[in-house]
Amino acid sequence: MDGRRDREILDHALRWAPYTGGDDHIWIDFGLTPVQFYRRLAQLLESPVGSRIDPATRKVLHKRCQRAAIANEVDALDPLDTTGLHPANVSSSHLTIQEKTR
Repeated sequence: MDGRRDREILDHALRWAPYTGGDDHIWIDFGLTPVQFYRRLAQLLESPVGSRIDPATRKVLHKRCQRAAIANEVDALDPLDTTGLHPANVSSSHLTIQEKTR
């Protein structure tokens, strides 16, 4: 990305920092998914430009970036992958569903 685009990303993030929301505009304004947007924003916050942002605002923006990353990881999980389930936590209804899908 170029410097102008990075400035627009920072401006958008700063404009929405006091509020919840703003993600609805990311695709329209930047052609990026929220995950891509927040990944780039996290990089910008660690850059010399980002270091000039008020520390409290930077902290808010960092938390939003972290939430976006966590949400992306959760979305990427396969709901049918049961390899991490402990046998003590598996209900009989879960086993029945698994057996029917085999």
